[in-house]
Amino acid sequence: MVANSVYLEVDSSITENQLKLIEDETETEFQKFLKHEGDYPSKYVKPYPGFCVKSKDVSNDKFFVNICHCETIPEPPNDFTARSAAEVLEGDVSEFRVPMSIGQIRSEESAKGENIRVCDVAINSKFYKMIESNTDWKNFLLTIIFEALKDKYQVDCLKQTKIILQNKKHMGTLQQHKIQDRDMAKKMGISEHTKLSDPDKPKIEMLSSTNFEPRCPDYRLFKKKDKQSCLVGEFKFPDVIYAKEIKLDVGEDRIIIECEERNYFLDIFFPFAVKPDATKSVFDKATKILTVTMPIMGG
Repeated sequence: MVANSVYLEVDSSITENQLKLIEDETETEFQKFLKHEGDYPSKYVKPYPGFCVKSKDVSNDKFFVNICHCETIPEPPNDFTARSAAEVLEGDVSEFRVPMSIGQIRSEESAKGENIRVCDVAINSKFYKMIESNTDWKNFLLTIIFEALKDKYQVDCLKQTKIILQNKKHMGTLQQHKIQDRDMAKKMGISEHTKLSDPDKPKIEMLSSTNFEPRCPDYRLFKKKDKQSCLVGEFKFPDVIYAKEIKLDVGEDRIIIECEERNYFLDIFFPFAVKPDATKSVFDKATKILTVTMPIMGG
């Protein structure tokens, strides 16, 4: 993801009560739209990484699927998981439901600089652990996932070779999903018996889900000479309240900043090396600016 670099005018005299929390108009409209999706209450989740599958469609274009997982998605029925994958495949697979959340197809940049298509598919965490080390179950899961992708997005990779990448758990950044909260639905008295009693139910239960691009904070980078040369980064987070909301990861030539609760993400590289172990950071609650000071190697 490429962020827009903006130089900030930093005024240390600005106080907390002079700042106005900025409302994200896009998110507001997004929420209004989601209110019409159905009767189930929903919540946002960011799934855990699992494994990445590389394939090609009928046009020979590369297509990647990030298989991820979270506890929020329901488990498949016990009468399904109690059987072996071979038994399931021998029978009528349309009898079984595999709850999953299929995200939107998006474009990511590969290590070679190519634009590639990527889609995240999330399943239940317990079910993921069951299939993770079982080749038969994994093949079964990939079969129904690619069938679902063909049905939903007309991306046909069914007859193409599928390669599970060994050294990459996901391509690009995993997106947040909006998942139906079944536990809350039960507390609210919303029943799903009618939906589950459908004799023509498909083998895939695609949950209501939406993912969206994270926001990039405004920022600036500049060199500063004190006792030693440093690279200083100033990052603006208008709606972040506490420093603990922000996750910071500094490498020798890279910085990653993430705030899941506010949906911020930034990943940028430096033109020279810094010292991660000597890096210091401070978040000013008044200006809403995170300042990261990184000593430059050899500086």
